[in-house]
Amino acid sequence: MQTATAIIPTVQLYIGAHEQTAQKISVYLQSVFCSHNGCSQCTNCLQIKAKKHVSCLWLTSKKQYILDDLLPLQEKLQFSLAEDERFFFIIENAELLSDLSSNALLKALEEPPLGYYFILQAKATTELLPTVLSRCVIFYTKDNTVNIVFKPLLDHFTLQALPALLFLQELDRSKINEDQSHELCKQILHFWQKKYNSIVETDPTNTNEIVLIKHKLNVLYKAIEQLPTIGNAKLFWKNLLLQFDPLINS
Repeated sequence: MQTATAIIPTVQLYIGAHEQTAQKISVYLQSVFCSHNGCSQCTNCLQIKAKKHVSCLWLTSKKQYILDDLLPLQEKLQFSLAEDERFFFIIENAELLSDLSSNALLKALEEPPLGYYFILQAKATTELLPTVLSRCVIFYTKDNTVNIVFKPLLDHFTLQALPALLFLQELDRSKINEDQSHELCKQILHFWQKKYNSIVETDPTNTNEIVLIKHKLNVLYKAIEQLPTIGNAKLFWKNLLLQFDPLINS
């Protein structure tokens, strides 16, 4: 038995450590299918905990996903659901989705048949293609400090540049230190590496975009080679801003 109807995001993305996001996803699914709003003891809840619920399909991989890994999902999508029926695909370790498998998912994520929903689980937003991220409602675990506390800084270098003054205000507010700068810089670099690989694979004639991304990657490679010393994190990000923003705005 399912709970009363409620608005459910078509695609949810849970970001953080695997154990914590897996627990959040399990609790969420129990609240959807349990008639007691997630009692953790009924048949529905126990089946979800065991990843054996009839209305859920878990996909997982220890290595990079390939197209064959998505076949169970694609086969299930061929079947129409009853009007009040819900079915969830849970894609674990979504950071292991290759560009090819990510692109194969896009149509389903954008326009899934009625009653079908997707839940993705990943360590960081920068592990996924921007085209996948744009379709997700994102939830962060509390300990995922790089993504939460420094999200405005991350977004500035990956999604949309902030005005310089606003960026400096966010930089002051974040109180980012040297170790955190290293981690955040790696996430930004990984984002642009994935975007570069995706464009080269799917749109190799887009030379202007490829050249711009190469410039951004070069700036980031140099930045990682010259990470801030103790007490100089703010200066590090100001310098990166000066080098990076003209590329974003060009």
